[in-house]
Amino acid sequence: MSTSSALSDRTVRPTGFRMSPDLLERPLRFSRAWITIVPMILADAAAVACGCFFAVLLLTGMSMREICLHSVVSVPISLACLAVSRPYPGSFLHPAEEWRRIFWSIAVVVMVFGTICYFHAIPAGVCGAIGVCAWALAILVTIALRGVLGKVLARCDWWGVRTLIIAPAHIGARLRDVLRSRHEYGLKVVGWLNEGAPEGAGTGESGGWGWADMAQLCSGGPRPEYAVIAVPGLRVDDLSAMIRRWGTGFRRVFAVWDMEGISSLGVTAGSISDLFGVSVHQNLYCTGPGAVKRALDLLVAAALSLALLPLLAALWALVKLSSTGPAFYGQRRLGKGGKHFTVWKFRTMIVDADRVLADYLEKDPDLRREWLLSHKLKSDPRNTLIGRILRKTSLDELPQLWNVLRGEMSLVGPRPIVDHEVKKYAGDFEFYQQVRPGVTGLWQVSGRNNTSYAERVALDRFYVRNWSVWLDLYILARTGRTVFTGHGAY
Repeated sequence: MSTSSALSDRTVRPTGFRMSPDLLERPLRFSRAWITIVPMILADAAAVACGCFFAVLLLTGMSMREICLHSVVSVPISLACLAVSRPYPGSFLHPAEEWRRIFWSIAVVVMVFGTICYFHAIPAGVCGAIGVCAWALAILVTIALRGVLGKVLARCDWWGVRTLIIAPAHIGARLRDVLRSRHEYGLKVVGWLNEGAPEGAGTGESGGWGWADMAQLCSGGPRPEYAVIAVPGLRVDDLSAMIRRWGTGFRRVFAVWDMEGISSLGVTAGSISDLFGVSVHQNLYCTGPGAVKRALDLLVAAALSLALLPLLAALWALVKLSSTGPAFYGQRRLGKGGKHFTVWKFRTMIVDADRVLADYLEKDPDLRREWLLSHKLKSDPRNTLIGRILRKTSLDELPQLWNVLRGEMSLVGPRPIVDHEVKKYAGDFEFYQQVRPGVTGLWQVSGRNNTSYAERVALDRFYVRNWSVWLDLYILARTGRTVFTGHGAY
């Protein structure tokens, strides 16, 4: 029996999970979500006050008492603006969307704060500088505090909204592991219901909870407030029935539905008369966001090139003196529109590396299997001593700033590929061609060489479908941490 048919049978049957009095008939008197939300609100308010405090301190000659009074004024304003943008608890927001809301909320706060400063006889030019400085500091402190707060409080039993996963076995375990490892979602998984298990079965957490486990799950404590429903392949009417069924038992239901070919970020729900639909904003076809992305590329690439010029010169000398051959290595790659270009790197391999690789792969079947799987080798015999260091720290890719300035690459985008990799992309190559390849991207911040090739293709596809300036900023911020830790680099 198919999943859809089984679901339809259980939906009309007057037994099972719906009839469990211990779970669904017990009222939700107090929302545990507030225990998670309040620390986030206080941290955001403190971050905004901190940004305003240091901006005024650096740019004015006010006394410490006046500075503190001005900073305290920003707290209720920031709380109001952040509440309107609804980033709490941010359970089902992608980090890029969460950053967008924080960005605009804090922008409104500092505008109001700058206006208050102006009415306190501070020159207009200084007020503008205070606003820009406070905005930048507040955003940095807010993002940092949220990260630290989540890591620290995730260890506490009271942190996170109690959440039940409703999904078949092949998806339920994955969702459970993701939600438990990603503390920024603010969810505490208390169990997952194996939607494919027979009614009355109690399979335990390793294989998903059965229907008979649900009453026992909630008998010793508060019932779950959120439910995540993920049953791919359902017909629309089955999904609608499932949401109606579970919507009466939880404060919030998040339904995962297969909608192949559209973005998942920036999508809003709407209706035409009584017909439900989703509004999808296609950023790739908008001139404004594309111009902003190109301007960001030029600004950041030019600034980094100038700032890192001494480092680039030092690395050039190290590569040149440590082994025979040129300091730079150029390789033909595929770019936007399927056009070829030369991507530049510091040379990390010995001369005649292709012949050496062919010899090793012929002699070692294990290395050959590893190469065929991902086109990467953890212990690549072609790398020089300096090359291993450069690859581990990603410093070998700094010359690609030149490709960015020339318009051949972007700071963020899919990983540039060579011709023989096109067949691995299959039908997804059309997504790859729509944007410039990037110096960094989702692959680099999502495990890098620890991911399979199929996962890389999926990440590139997700990036193209969901591209926005906010997603780029999120990836750039994650890149710094990834480079610092060296995770997945070899």
